[in-house]
Amino acid sequence: MKYIAEKSNVSRMTIWRWFRDKDFLEWMNDQTKLFLSQTFSERINIAIRRAKAGDFNFSKLLFEMEGEYIKKTKVEGMLESKQFIEISKKVDNLLPEQRKQLIAIAIKVEEEFESNGGSDNGSSW
Repeated sequence: MKYIAEKSNVSRMTIWRWFRDKDFLEWMNDQTKLFLSQTFSERINIAIRRAKAGDFNFSKLLFEMEGEYIKKTKVEGMLESKQFIEISKKVDNLLPEQRKQLIAIAIKVEEEFESNGGSDNGSSW
């Protein structure tokens, strides 16, 4: 909190009071969600570049931040959750090249998962 106070030129006590204010916290959460939604395409491009370089942790982190990383679970039948529908909409908005790259990453991760017998065996994914 000291660092934030110094960088924003306000007292630590003021920041402490802000973080106890329900309206302020709601506003902060709204601003965070807005930032994440506005930068989705840029972040997906970064994730693709980093994943191509072999950094799967970075890709996973970005998808977790957006709430789009879901640990693989086998389910029989059809399932269309609200989260699945939201992810589908975002994927539909990707450029064709971004979509191809994302699919290639997903295939690679799935192959890695299956080569471990359906377990992450403590790996980064």
